[in-house]
Amino acid sequence: MGNSNEFEINNGVLTGYSGCDSVIEIPDGVTEIRTENWAGIFTGGWSRKLKVEKIILPSSLRIIGKNAFSGCEWLTDIALHDGIEEIGEHAFYNCKRLKSITIPGTVKK
Repeated sequence: MGNSNEFEINNGVLTGYSGCDSVIEIPDGVTEIRTENWAGIFTGGWSRKLKVEKIILPSSLRIIGKNAFSGCEWLTDIALHDGIEEIGEHAFYNCKRLKSITIPGTVKK
């Protein structure tokens, strides 16, 4: 479910993932997921196409950045909890197998 060494985290901001698990549990303490490009963190880019089916978010998470999960074609399960305040543009773009998602009332943007 993801070794803590596989996550790139700086000051609570998750910016990268180098693992290859199908179920990923993001470590507690992460407050934001951010990517600087069009591809989501959990796609593996062009060199290694990941088949992430489930992502477990920590209760500390407040911001899901732009394109965070974009391209996670195999994603079928993600639960957004109360406390998340912001979901960026295209955060779930091209998540073809994700049939529904419930946005918590705490999301303001």
